[in-house]
Amino acid sequence: MINKINYINNIGLFVNMRGASNIDLKRLTLIYAENGRGKTTLSAILRSLMTGDPIYINERRSIGSQSNPHVVLTCGGNQTVQFQNGSWNKSIQGIVIYDDVFVANNVCSGLMVDASHRQNLHEFIIGEQGVRLNRQLYDYIEKIEAHNIELQRLSSLIPREARFGLNIDDFCSLQIEENIDNKIMALERDLLAAQNSVEISKADLFTPIHIPEFSQSAYSDLLGSSLDTLDSTAMKLVEDHFNKYSHNPEQWISEGLDLLQSIPEETDDYICPFCSQPLKGSIIIQHYRVYFSAEYKQLIGRINESIMFLNNQCGEDKLIAFERAIRSYNENRQYWSKFTDIPDIIINSDSVIQSWKNLRDMIYKKLSTKKSSPLDKVIFTEDELVLFSKYEASRKNIDKHNRQVAQINEELKTIQQRTKCADISVINSNINRLKAIKSRYSPDFSQYCENYLKEIANKQSTEILRDTARKELQDYRESIFPKFQEAVNHYLQVFNAGFTLCNLSPTNIRTGSTCNYRVLINNIPVPITSEPGSQAFHNTLSSGDRNSLALAFLFATLSHDPNLSNKIIIIDDPVSTLDEHRTLSTAQEISRLSSQAEQVIVLSHSKSFLCSVWDGTDRINCASLKIVREGTNSTINDWDVNSDSLTEHDRLFSLLDSYMNVENVNKKEVAIAIRPYLEGLLRVNYPKYYKPGMMLGNFIHLCKQNMNTQEQILNEKQINELENIKEYADRFHHDTNPNWQTLSVNDGELRGFVRRALNFTTISNSVT
Repeated sequence: MINKINYINNIGLFVNMRGASNIDLKRLTLIYAENGRGKTTLSAILRSLMTGDPIYINERRSIGSQSNPHVVLTCGGNQTVQFQNGSWNKSIQGIVIYDDVFVANNVCSGLMVDASHRQNLHEFIIGEQGVRLNRQLYDYIEKIEAHNIELQRLSSLIPREARFGLNIDDFCSLQIEENIDNKIMALERDLLAAQNSVEISKADLFTPIHIPEFSQSAYSDLLGSSLDTLDSTAMKLVEDHFNKYSHNPEQWISEGLDLLQSIPEETDDYICPFCSQPLKGSIIIQHYRVYFSAEYKQLIGRINESIMFLNNQCGEDKLIAFERAIRSYNENRQYWSKFTDIPDIIINSDSVIQSWKNLRDMIYKKLSTKKSSPLDKVIFTEDELVLFSKYEASRKNIDKHNRQVAQINEELKTIQQRTKCADISVINSNINRLKAIKSRYSPDFSQYCENYLKEIANKQSTEILRDTARKELQDYRESIFPKFQEAVNHYLQVFNAGFTLCNLSPTNIRTGSTCNYRVLINNIPVPITSEPGSQAFHNTLSSGDRNSLALAFLFATLSHDPNLSNKIIIIDDPVSTLDEHRTLSTAQEISRLSSQAEQVIVLSHSKSFLCSVWDGTDRINCASLKIVREGTNSTINDWDVNSDSLTEHDRLFSLLDSYMNVENVNKKEVAIAIRPYLEGLLRVNYPKYYKPGMMLGNFIHLCKQNMNTQEQILNEKQINELENIKEYADRFHHDTNPNWQTLSVNDGELRGFVRRALNFTTISNSVT
């Protein structure tokens, strides 16, 4: 509560205002001032107190003053609140101000309703709880916008070319893959193969490499073989004979014996080809025949075959073919390596050739020796056996190579088949995806992506909170808006407005929340905005209608405010543009409001209006002040409402008298005026007994108590008449009849009670 206005300096006409420093403001405080005396300035001071914003005071600095504005108030008991050096030491929450600023912000500017009015009205309707929900919602929306800005910043750190055609979200969400470089290489080979599919389909595959086999065991058997079936005597004699010669004659003797085979032994031609002596009966020839038997010839044949094999299969042409096969493999490998992995050749051709030649020549030499002495056993030395081992190792490497070549050829056949139906665009897409993965997890961009994904997760969390807040706000608005429309229409009816509100609904827009509504006139909805030339708010409602709507907005909001008992309500000139027939209803609503709010302060230039408010309230909790001229400036003094109430009484008398003179006046207003007219009359005639704040019923009760005593006020006849008139007047009084607004007025009955009320003056004056 604002308890005192101690001091106002250098604000508007309040240059050095101290006049109200000893006046206590109460639960209902009425402040009267002529226009231009400082009501609006006082409202501005209180608005600055409410918001803590100094602009409302600074922009009203007294013209010509060089001193800073200064305000001192007493609030909340004995707490000093002051504005000094451009700021308040404390702001007061829970102040609601109705004035021209309220109307301009929440209803219309002049004749027009624009977007800002609807947005402000939305917040006004939803109240503190709704504003909190709405602020919470748009805090989340602002956070999401901040997330978007940060995401945009992070995405700008990753250029498009680094994303290989992917958008930033897909790029950052890529999962890492193992062996990414190998996979990229494989796909690039697939792409190259697809681009050269015709050539690949005709390309040669790899051919196996062959070298002859040298069987150590077979050669050992052959070289170590002899003829165990020969007659030992013949064999010894032949060998002794051979030994007589420096060179082994076995071969040429064997060949010579073959020549004798074609000559019959009984003929004269059976002679020695060397000495021409007859051989018939020669013992040595017989032994030769035994020695050079069929088995011997078979052995010679095997030796010759081995020598022939060496000449045919292990000659220089085979070596050349082997070298050609090695070159062919390397040439094919160079071609196919563009499309798949082809291993290096595992064969050292020089080593193989050398091993091959060494072993071949050694075997050839051994066979030649064997051939010259077929029955002599020839064996391999340790060094010669090593030649077999080295060569066999080479053969195993070649066998291994050939098995590998077989597998490679199968793979190449698959490549040839695959390239026939390959889709180059799909391969390119897969390559770009893998390159994007590699780029995503590179040191250059990995951390940016992690930050981006974290920001995305934060944004998603905020979006969940936003959606929850939006639902809470929507549920709240769905509850409060129908109640608000109903309340507004109730007050429009109280103010005797010729229209109601319809289609009031909230709307979410990008910049916040707003609301829309229409006014219902003669059951026809009229929009608040329209195209030029069409009916709308600005051309269908009068100034009084617009002010009534603004008041209805105020009272409707306050009626649903759960914290109304803690609110300070400031109402500045609510009847400045009201039609006369709405003034009394406004005064009655303000009187009712003063019993519900913590404090109500009403400022007005209309004494009659303030007197109407005064008459309908508990005087104990009501204070009255006035802003008056002090030289060229203004000050605030105490105001005696009772002395000014006589003027209101005269107005009421004039209304009743005009009605009795058959002037065209509002009958409902006449019926309502009967009771305040009598109260004013009795307050003036019996000031000793009719105390300020006393109700008419209490006065009648006091009259009855003092009847037939020295303190008698009215006699029995007067009391009865006063009670009868009061009974009729109470039917049109809000405190005694909740349905007073809907009660119809019977003209004949009204005229009778108006006459009796006017005549009561004569009755009362006749009493001594």
